[in-house]
Amino acid sequence: RAIDALAVFFFDFRYSDKPSECDLCSFSVDVDSLTVNAQKTLEMAENWSYLVRIKGGAKNKNSRSVDEKFQLSPMLAPKWGLSPQRGGTIELQADLANALFGRELQNGFKGLVENRVKDMQGGASPSLQKNQASLFSS
Repeated sequence: RAIDALAVFFFDFRYSDKPSECDLCSFSVDVDSLTVNAQKTLEMAENWSYLVRIKGGAKNKNSRSVDEKFQLSPMLAPKWGLSPQRGGTIELQADLANALFGRELQNGFKGLVENRVKDMQGGASPSLQKNQASLFSS
């Protein structure tokens, strides 16, 4: 379930109207900030080769620490229409990573994903649309 949800998340990014990464198949996460259940699921996914840990990790833009970096298995990526080549990497915040890999926040998963990809969907942002309407109204 977790890998399927992750792949669909990557798919939504790749095929959004304004993708920030066209070959997204890897993510970075601060594993220490995850719940125990999410850490176990992540470890099991790596052990079963659903995910591949990337040596060296990825620098966290905010804390300047080095987070763990994982790639969706290149053998599995085409199943969801994703590139098997490692391109861009997305940084997963703890709440979204816990919703993906843990059982604690599964109910809020859809809202977290929608919030993460909302700026990449077509059309102007609601605040911009509101300002434009006031410019052209009589």
